[in-house]
Amino acid sequence: MKKFLIYISGFSILVFILFGGVELLLLLVPNEYTYKLNYLKRHKDDIKCLVIGNSHASTGIDAGRLGDSAFNAAISGRFIYYDAKLAELYIPEMRNLRFVIMPLSYDTQYFSYQYKDIWNYPSDFETTYRCMYAKYAGIYYNNERQYCSEILFSKMNLLGRLLGRNQIMCDSLGLERFPLTERRNDWDKASLVRERLKSHKNAEKCVDEITGYFERICKVCKDANVQLILFTIPYYKTARDSVTQTGVKEMHSIAERLCRCYGVKYHDYMYDNRFSEADFKNATHLNELGAAKLSDIIREDFLK
Repeated sequence: MKKFLIYISGFSILVFILFGGVELLLLLVPNEYTYKLNYLKRHKDDIKCLVIGNSHASTGIDAGRLGDSAFNAAISGRFIYYDAKLAELYIPEMRNLRFVIMPLSYDTQYFSYQYKDIWNYPSDFETTYRCMYAKYAGIYYNNERQYCSEILFSKMNLLGRLLGRNQIMCDSLGLERFPLTERRNDWDKASLVRERLKSHKNAEKCVDEITGYFERICKVCKDANVQLILFTIPYYKTARDSVTQTGVKEMHSIAERLCRCYGVKYHDYMYDNRFSEADFKNATHLNELGAAKLSDIIREDFLK
């Protein structure tokens, strides 16, 4: 029995050392999170236009077409909590920053970690973001300071990273490029919006939570004398057919409140007829052609 316990203890120590070694090794392997965070740190005195937000920005805004010294720090699927924390952490130190561009997506007011049953957000996405931002940026969701192992909680391609495969899924200025040639056959039915449970008992609390994060970003921009620009991404016709006027009205209500209280500028491009079938990755996201077109339009509308 004693010998068995010694074997078990030795094996446990070996597993612990191996586990810890892999975690430390992953710190040395670049990924999209570390690339974008390190870019912000290195170029905080140079960036004049900063893009933040979720996949509508990370795939839909080409920073290279926005003019001098722009960078896209958005990451697909990112919860707005992290945008608020990043804004508060970096924007006050960015002395040449003039513009912040951010998406206001349809139903974004119901995208919450706290009220997940309204959105049905995949739990593995949530654990990945909690893990990666805690480990690489020191940003903990709701300040819950606990260690988040990449091996246990991150859904990124750990084996690919350890084998040296490139896990930086963006270009040098942060755009996640999707060529038209890589579009799936049923692209026009992919990523369709769903009507959220606005009658849910926690719907009002959820809207207040998300609006509060937007207001935190508004405040830090206003204090830094930076113009915040909100936009709603163009939708393909199949996605436009799935939205409701009630949902659009709620989205516009949030935008109007932020514009009125904080001097934010906003434009809804959802029904913009300048975008054609060739501009879309799926029903609610642009490919690289659409990103170039939208970026040129935003530059003309807001940055001149």
